[in-house]
Amino acid sequence: MICKKCGSDNVIVQKVEVTGRRKRGLVYWLLFGWVWDILLFIFLTIPFILMKLLFPKRAKKKMVTMAVCQNCGYSRKVKKGILGR
Repeated sequence: MICKKCGSDNVIVQKVEVTGRRKRGLVYWLLFGWVWDILLFIFLTIPFILMKLLFPKRAKKKMVTMAVCQNCGYSRKVKKGILGR
């Protein structure tokens, strides 16, 4: 594999785990989400705090194939069909 930035063939391909937070959409927050959080906090403060401590938001985890040039450090995401697998 050849680096797109410097043209070197000293490129290593590796799997990397990428994490991200699960997010709510704009429509959810405009219509309902912010009201729910405020009502829970006002009327159920202690259970709300316990709920946030015991059940934190889950993060999405995804494996991504990255190509990293050993000469210049340029990295990019590799598409599935490029490696022939």
